[in-house]
Amino acid sequence: MKRNFGIISLVVLLLVIVISLVSCANYQSCRHIYDNNCDTDCNICGKTRIVEGHSYANDCDIDCKCCGAIRDVKDHIYTSNCDMDCNECGKIRSVVPHLFTSDCDIDCDICGAIRIMPPHSYVNDCDEYCDVCGEKRVVKPHVYDNKCDSTCNVCGMVRNISHEFAMRYDEQYHWHECEVCGVIENKTLHIYLDGYQGNDDKHWRYCTDCLYTDMENHCKVLIYDEKCHWYECYVCHEKYDEENHTFNLEIEDEKYLKSEATATSEAAYYKVCRSCGQKGTDNHVWYKEKVTPDIDI
Repeated sequence: MKRNFGIISLVVLLLVIVISLVSCANYQSCRHIYDNNCDTDCNICGKTRIVEGHSYANDCDIDCKCCGAIRDVKDHIYTSNCDMDCNECGKIRSVVPHLFTSDCDIDCDICGAIRIMPPHSYVNDCDEYCDVCGEKRVVKPHVYDNKCDSTCNVCGMVRNISHEFAMRYDEQYHWHECEVCGVIENKTLHIYLDGYQGNDDKHWRYCTDCLYTDMENHCKVLIYDEKCHWYECYVCHEKYDEENHTFNLEIEDEKYLKSEATATSEAAYYKVCRSCGQKGTDNHVWYKEKVTPDIDI
């Protein structure tokens, strides 16, 4: 009995093999069946074929173009955070624009990309701040000839200045003159107080603005009236050496003649003050001899 069972089993196995061979032989007369274009093993007979492998659009593509098989790939690769094109597949992504600190900044704050920009713009060589971005630079101080110079020699910038004025004067004028640069302002004639001060030899007066002292020797002239004579400065009008007349000088001069001589009277002359030349009054008269008339013989 066991022998018969073994024989039967062997016969069944042979029948299965034969049926399979017949089936594949029949199919091969048509075509193998695969799951997809990339499948290497026939679903019916298990025959292995040679295929090129999965096909992807690029290195970052996860779906095979032939069979749709999905693979694991790394993330897209970009040069920087601002780069839009993947270095592997060229895929374009949306990113924010480059970020720069100022309008003149050439390095992106995000990715470091360098852009071409014109240089900073300044009003002049002494200007510290860029007109475009406001960035501050280190510059040398303005250059002036002196403390009173208002215009910079480098950039022409004008500054407010204050002169260091001092009073100056000569015999006629006074003015304000800067002790640094010599500029002159407010030049005017002296203005004096009324009247002079003086002594026996000199007189003087002061300018009300600068206190300049106008001093000189007296300019004395001899002056007299009917009673006395004196010396007086014709500038300050001070009187000096005043004294009464002394009529003791007899001068025969027409300007001192009081009355001419006649046959019966002598010529009368006013006596003259010896110091000033003032003629005397009727109380100060001297007489010249009478006129002798000519007698015809």
